[in-house]
Amino acid sequence: MQRLLHASTALISNAVPLFPPLRPEDQTSGRIDVYSLESAVSVPVKPPGAEVLARVDQALAGLAADNLIWLSGYLYGLARQPVGPGQVDTGAPTRTVIRVLYGSQTGNARRLAEAALSELQTAGHSAQLQSLADLRPRDLRGIEQALFVVSTQGDGEPPEDCRDFFEALASDAAPRLEALHYGVLALGDSSYPQFCASGRILDERLQALGARRLQDRFEGDLDYQRSAPGWIQQWREQLPAAEADPAIAPGPRIQATAPAKAASPTAPLSVE
Repeated sequence: MQRLLHASTALISNAVPLFPPLRPEDQTSGRIDVYSLESAVSVPVKPPGAEVLARVDQALAGLAADNLIWLSGYLYGLARQPVGPGQVDTGAPTRTVIRVLYGSQTGNARRLAEAALSELQTAGHSAQLQSLADLRPRDLRGIEQALFVVSTQGDGEPPEDCRDFFEALASDAAPRLEALHYGVLALGDSSYPQFCASGRILDERLQALGARRLQDRFEGDLDYQRSAPGWIQQWREQLPAAEADPAIAPGPRIQATAPAKAASPTAPLSVE
């Protein structure tokens, strides 16, 4: 660690003069005095994606200013090290991880989310599954691609364990989400007046916050198993196009409904 500190400090002193050369007394203390920037060398760089920045923000949260200054030199030294034997610097971007985020009351939405995860991974995508109950709206700032699978219960309400997420997303404190490309799989029961209300509310709120819908919202009735797989495949095929051309105009929703049926007055209010 000490050797790398010395190497990184020397590289910084030669390339971008933010730090003076290490003095003998600094060799053991690790102390580096900062002086004003008089000149800089232009180095072509590419900014990281939103997901990488979110992880960096989380790792650096709470650090003192002197720690951040030290780390800036350390990281610069890492970046300037030559590629070692057997290593290849391709300059390829970090692979985007698709987040499959679900809100489920009885388990149907979770099972559909698991099926979507399997479909994405089988197609070669890197994907992760997570419940909306474990997510905060600010976490969405670090996500570039997400598939939401949510059910509706009661009088158009979201599942109980993710109500906090829905309330926080609806608040004025919710973050802007221009970097997020997403899709919504909404499940419900068309015999109730607020059919797929949670999915509709989520979709509309994400768009209001600047997120970009990749494909028309799916609204699935009790027979959603028949039509959901085809929708997931179509959404997956939109992913590369969304990265190349972010200006994707939203369209009307896609609705998958079961044959008409009479609502039972004794039926439970919880629907999935």
